[in-house]
Amino acid sequence: MTNTTNFKLNNITMKITTKIVITLLLIFSNMSFAQWERISTTYVPSTITSSGANLFIGYSGKVYRSSNNGTNFIQVGNINSDVVYLVANNNFVFAGTNSGGIGGFYWSTNAGDDWTQTYMSPVYNIATSTNDLYMVSNHYIFRSTNNGQSFMQTGSPQHPGILCANSSGSIIYAGYPGNVVDPAGGIYRTNNSGSTWERIKILDSLAISDVKTDDNYIYVTTKTNVQKKGSIWISPDEGVSWVQKQLLYRNYYGYNTICVVNGNLFVGSDSGLFLSKDHGNNWSIKHEGFVIDNNPVRVIKIFHTNGYLYASVADGSSRGLYRALVETIDVKKISSEVPSNFSLSQNYPNPFNPTTSIQYKVSKETTVSIKVFDIGGREIETLVNDKHSPGIYEVNWNAAKYSSGVYFYKLETENFSETKKMILVK
Repeated sequence: MTNTTNFKLNNITMKITTKIVITLLLIFSNMSFAQWERISTTYVPSTITSSGANLFIGYSGKVYRSSNNGTNFIQVGNINSDVVYLVANNNFVFAGTNSGGIGGFYWSTNAGDDWTQTYMSPVYNIATSTNDLYMVSNHYIFRSTNNGQSFMQTGSPQHPGILCANSSGSIIYAGYPGNVVDPAGGIYRTNNSGSTWERIKILDSLAISDVKTDDNYIYVTTKTNVQKKGSIWISPDEGVSWVQKQLLYRNYYGYNTICVVNGNLFVGSDSGLFLSKDHGNNWSIKHEGFVIDNNPVRVIKIFHTNGYLYASVADGSSRGLYRALVETIDVKKISSEVPSNFSLSQNYPNPFNPTTSIQYKVSKETTVSIKVFDIGGREIETLVNDKHSPGIYEVNWNAAKYSSGVYFYKLETENFSETKKMILVK
């Protein structure tokens, strides 16, 4: 074999090897996400909420509280019934219970140490708006104007299941799974505190598992039943129009829970946890780091607070409560307008405690990084490190774990860098 032939073969081998390496790098870069940490194999909460620095979970008929982002939990309070729903508003924490047709509504103002029961029928769901509180009980939706001290029945149709308030708190949405009275079911809404309800989407007897809103968007998940596969329904205009989405990953399973973080849509399903950054058009797997056996990973609850994303996984060797830092997805594209140049805006608010927003402009497709430094110049956080298309972006920084002082943040691309100062005051 000649030297020329050897050179050609080596060249071909090098090209093939290079393509394989590049392909693997692309695969792993597309799968990148803050590492999940299993913080408990004991607790598999079906409901999670937070109030200030406290995280609350409901599990096995009891309420547990953590003051260190889930590293440790302690049982709190005197509730002796299955806690099916927890929600917090201002200094109040509310709990709904249901155990074999017996249950009630409870509230606490001392972080769950003591609870007062003000309603004595099973509660299935709770939502808070700007001024009011809503719950599902006895086949109807009830409203409270005094933080659960008393309730009045609204004009809702019978047999609601899921409740959700929009981001401004002015509209309440309710999911109806379909029943003998109205087999079709669907999504209803009220903008007059529950006096009247309008059905904005018929969902054909599907079992609605969750409803969430983000600006004008409404997100609805449904479970699989004997008639249909589960689906994700999305409305971009507060219910005027709807599109149906299904994941390409084992889509014969149902969808259980939704969490929206700065425009990023997380969905927990019977086959794992998935993320869409473009309102459901494209999806990526986000359960890397879960302990996975040969069975699907069934995610029953997702919740975001204080810079962490929490996932409750129900079955098999994956069973437990997980958490992950979400700085890597806290980037929101707020405009597709192409700026004339790169720029970094002053954070707002400033001074801040503990969360602030940073806007920046990207004039051409490139990799962008934004890092945070302390007063001594030490790098302490990476907020952004990803390829961007042209547009205007916003990223949030939660400085809850840092002390008061002066910090710097720096935007850097291939040919541009800019640094600004911000002040944390606690």
